Amino acid sequence: MRSIRLLSDILTDYLTDDQQAETIILEIQNNADQAQSMIKSLRDFSRLGTSGLQLESVNLKSVADGCINRLAVELEKAKAEIEVSEMGNALTDRTLLSQVFSNLIENALKYSARSDLKIRISAEQITDN
Repeated sequence: MRSIRLLSDILTDYLTDDQQAETIILEIQNNADQAQSMIKSLRDFSRLGTSGLQLESVNLKSVADGCINRLAVELEKAKAEIEVSEMGNALTDRTLLSQVFSNLIENALKYSARSDLKIRISAEQITDN
């Protein structure tokens, strides 16, 4: 994936006046970045099998904000509005939670046909009764 990304960067230098080529190259770069992210996620997930869950107190909004920062290009491209409420902390595996938030945001972008996409991330505490 890194090679594809590097070669598309080089190709961009040669095709500076072709708008259609630039659009295609950006799509190649985005897809290479997403594939690299998926490979990293799979690698992280495979490590989970050998190391178990890494539970810690995690600020949920902080994790969601990190995902939003990583997906900023896609969110801007879709002109999506995203709102994250304060959600407090939870005892969870940060890597897996990050993957969950990323997947939810990516699915909203991928499967929504709306031009005024609004994504809201929130949580509520539920106690066992």
